[in-house]
Amino acid sequence: MKSKRMVHLECARGIASIIVVVHHFALAFTPSIKKMAWEGGLRYTPLYWLLNGDGAVIFFFVLSGFVLSLSFYKHFSTERLVSATLKRLPRLMVPAGASIFLGLVVLTSTGSSYLRASEFSESGWLRDYGFAHLPPDLAPSVFDAARQSLFVFLHSNDFYYNSNLWTMVDEFYGSLLVFAIVALFGLAGVRSMRSIAIVHGILAAVFVVLHGAFVAFVAGSFLAFWWTHHAQDFRIKNGPSALLLFVAACAYCSNIGAANILASLAVMAVLLGNESVAARLSNRTGELLGIYSFPLYLVHTLVILSASSFVFANLTSQQVAQPLVLLATFVVTIVVSALASWPFVRLDDIWVAWLNPRAKALVRQLMLGTNVRTNK
Repeated sequence: MKSKRMVHLECARGIASIIVVVHHFALAFTPSIKKMAWEGGLRYTPLYWLLNGDGAVIFFFVLSGFVLSLSFYKHFSTERLVSATLKRLPRLMVPAGASIFLGLVVLTSTGSSYLRASEFSESGWLRDYGFAHLPPDLAPSVFDAARQSLFVFLHSNDFYYNSNLWTMVDEFYGSLLVFAIVALFGLAGVRSMRSIAIVHGILAAVFVVLHGAFVAFVAGSFLAFWWTHHAQDFRIKNGPSALLLFVAACAYCSNIGAANILASLAVMAVLLGNESVAARLSNRTGELLGIYSFPLYLVHTLVILSASSFVFANLTSQQVAQPLVLLATFVVTIVVSALASWPFVRLDDIWVAWLNPRAKALVRQLMLGTNVRTNK
């Protein structure tokens, strides 16, 4: 069972997923709102955090770095680390793969409503099937979808059945990076805050040059160590918390990666240090938001490209008032996405319940065999 403290972090993940939905809804049907403030949009205003899907993804990465490393900083276990590493790909692949097959169905069965809708909204994102960059010679097939279910995690730009899975490469390799970091400290027995900070700082500097998204995972890992060993440093009252959240909203006003990482760290500091905020988010609603966060992330783009586009195009062609069109389309997006998420929630529950004990048993068996051979 999840602790109260972890529920509010999962709730924050759910809120970030909703921001990604709003981000894609705006890209599809009101792209002008994503423009710069001086062009009539919200970018570079404190309200932009409501639409900053890129910032929400950065928050996902920081949160993943924190959550994946937290238990190992509390108590390092080689067996648990090997198990977590081995099951990371299949853990992600089954639900993401199911969404790819759903994308195959959407692409081949729902027609070109997204193209028709893009003519009304003038959305390049919608016209390009959610920036999927569909291959010109694409012949959609079950075999190709099955292939993509694996390769979407292994190399970039292989996500055309569900373009929102562009983050899966970073999520998978970022997870392995976090496991490598905790292995380095755990096996070496390093517990010095100074040493941990130096290593994380060096890694962050390296990945600023090599691959900026990994900086978010490194930041999350360092935050987990700091909070585990110096939790008293995170006690923040309501006034400073409000100031930090305002600073975060300002930092989220653009899609600049470094600013979004700093904003995510500010939000995490409030989540970890303000007991009042944690308590307000640690309820049944917060738990449900956490449960639905990943399924919602997986399916909503496909809903926008199909059901939402159908409603938007048809209502607009009938010359319904634009505010009513957008309201109806948004309601359809939320309702259909929630309904489509439910099977993924069930799939995830069943898959995790099956995978976890088997991965644990396999690692124990492998490690027992290793110990036996070593002792001979």
